[in-house]
Amino acid sequence: MTRVGNKLVAGDGTLAGAAITMRDAVDYVVNELKVPLSHALMMATLTPARLLGVDDQIGRLKPGHRADLVHLTDDLQVTEVWTRGRGADEVGAAA
Repeated sequence: MTRVGNKLVAGDGTLAGAAITMRDAVDYVVNELKVPLSHALMMATLTPARLLGVDDQIGRLKPGHRADLVHLTDDLQVTEVWTRGRGADEVGAAA
């Protein structure tokens, strides 16, 4: 598979998918499909966790769950990311 812009193309040239970020997907669902932000965020977090059977560990803010967080501005731009409760700068320093 090859990435061409935001498209994924199979070896025979047929479309194999799209390459977008989760932020872009949330933005599209909110701004183009007019889904409320709270529902779009649940679609991007809790719903996949439930489908994978790991919603007892991730997918929501709850004591005992992993603290994987993304801070978004009002216009859905990413400003900070935390993985397991640690900021990106802390994660990089520990590596």
